[in-house]
Amino acid sequence: MIKFGNALSISVVLFISLASTSCNRISETSKKVINKTGETVGKGVSEFAKGVDEGVSKSYECKLEVSDQLSKLGLRTSKFRINKITNNNKNTLSVYCMFVSNFKQNVSVKVIDSNGNEYGRVKQSIEMLKGEAQFFDFIFDDKVEIEDKSTFIIDLAN
Repeated sequence: MIKFGNALSISVVLFISLASTSCNRISETSKKVINKTGETVGKGVSEFAKGVDEGVSKSYECKLEVSDQLSKLGLRTSKFRINKITNNNKNTLSVYCMFVSNFKQNVSVKVIDSNGNEYGRVKQSIEMLKGEAQFFDFIFDDKVEIEDKSTFIIDLAN
């Protein structure tokens, strides 16, 4: 026969054991939920940032053209991007240029809006050896704010 004091002691120990096991189970479940939530949020933020970056690229939809004369002289282009350099304006065009022959020319870059109107021009001297490549920054006047759907035309300077 179990005495009342022993039964109470056994009940207390059993309750503490169950509570402890339940707390551990809840704690582990909480950790898993938090980790899964963090993973999901992390993926969401990455996808959001990627989407914003792609959205910015798509929204600009600018084009870059190199004149036939410069192409014949050995200038090739690849990627380009629009940067903010002066007064926080988007007034700088960075172009990756490759040279298939020795090159020493004064070039100009015109920026044309979506209606065909020129609204910026810059000249720069470029001298590179055959096989070399690098980014060149073409910095337009502070008043130039490069617009969506603009076209950049790289040509020989007058």
